[in-house]
Amino acid sequence: MLHLALSLYAIALVFVVFWPAHVDDNAAGGALVDFIDRGRAEGFLPGWVDYSSIEWLSNVVMFVPFGFLLFFVLPARLRFIAAVCGFCASAFIESVQFFMPERTSSWWDIMANTLGALVGALLAWVLNSLRTRVKKTT
Repeated sequence: MLHLALSLYAIALVFVVFWPAHVDDNAAGGALVDFIDRGRAEGFLPGWVDYSSIEWLSNVVMFVPFGFLLFFVLPARLRFIAAVCGFCASAFIESVQFFMPERTSSWWDIMANTLGALVGALLAWVLNSLRTRVKKTT
């Protein structure tokens, strides 16, 4: 089941990252920016929240499933490389996007994606550790 989930996630990721144009083109000048501006003006969003920070955090979140699912799909002795695989996948993606005229390539995106893969792998490690402890006590 985890292999299927990872495969479906990978297919969705490929569509998002290799789409010819930015997938968030409409959000950059639309409702999201209006929401951020209103939230900052009314005080329910801090001043540092802007479109760039939301976009960066979305890159982090996009790679959390990568690290999480890969952790469980890899053999136990190789699970520590899930975040490294996130870095490699992100570096590959950004390298390809560099040559796509409507896309941008960024080291910040590589860092965000790698952080997301690391967060996902750490969450998987914590859940796996808790599961192992529960099994030992029962």
